[in-house]
Amino acid sequence: MRPKIVEPIVETVLALLLCGILIGPGIIIWQGFKWLQLGQWISIPVSSVLIEFDIPYPDTKWSGIQTIMEWILDFPLSLTFFFLSFALYGSVLLAYEGSNERKRSASK
Repeated sequence: MRPKIVEPIVETVLALLLCGILIGPGIIIWQGFKWLQLGQWISIPVSSVLIEFDIPYPDTKWSGIQTIMEWILDFPLSLTFFFLSFALYGSVLLAYEGSNERKRSASK
């Protein structure tokens, strides 16, 4: 039998991931605010994270792989963050529900 402390921990993790989903729209709101101020849209690609954290830009000798990596790194950060957070939230939720379903099946 699982300790009763597991459920509050999972609920906390899910709540934090749900907050993470809001960061993507938050970036878009900030971009919209800056557009209203400056009259110019500030593009924030995924590659800006690499620059901000001094992570070297990935480089490969395979031109097809390099093209794919550059395409991914040029994708908007807001959408990337939103979709990754949503996928992670869904994965944790499905795993938790699957665990509960197995527990219910075992107890019958």
